[in-house]
Amino acid sequence: MILAGPAQSKIYDQLRTIAPTVRVPYGFNAFRERFSFLAEALAESRKLKEQITKLTGNETFAVIEATQKEIRVYAETGIADMLYRNLGLPKPPGTPDPDPWGGKVLSLEALPAIDADHIVLLADNEQNALEQSRLWGGLRAVKTGHVYRVTSRQSYNEAFFALGKENLIGQIAGDILEKNKR
Repeated sequence: MILAGPAQSKIYDQLRTIAPTVRVPYGFNAFRERFSFLAEALAESRKLKEQITKLTGNETFAVIEATQKEIRVYAETGIADMLYRNLGLPKPPGTPDPDPWGGKVLSLEALPAIDADHIVLLADNEQNALEQSRLWGGLRAVKTGHVYRVTSRQSYNEAFFALGKENLIGQIAGDILEKNKR
């Protein structure tokens, strides 16, 4: 894992290609704040992963963004990075290799091949290419009520910096835990 501080902000994307990278919002001189931030972030992610896997086992999670014109499946970056790297949740078989920006545009017809147990849906409203299709209701996660909504706007505004990630991980993990109580 690479810990990137404010001085590495210009090369953050390059660092991410080497290993999982965490943005630390404190500079070098703020030792105590950096240490506390890292300890809390690592402990919280580990705790959330344990709670989620206790309820979901090896069930798979897909990150899908639906706009009015297209759908994208994410395998890296943003929320996908948080689910797969920070929380260690499994991707569904058939998740496509991402383009350089972390996702892949798919046709609606290709989506059932992924058919995850859980979907984190990025959509600003219900008027989108996915939820307006007949295929949506046939997906396993939709049938079982395991869809967790985040707006695309929230994803782009929060999923790419440390404090935003902390907020989103808490929100999504909370939704997963709430909908999977047994």
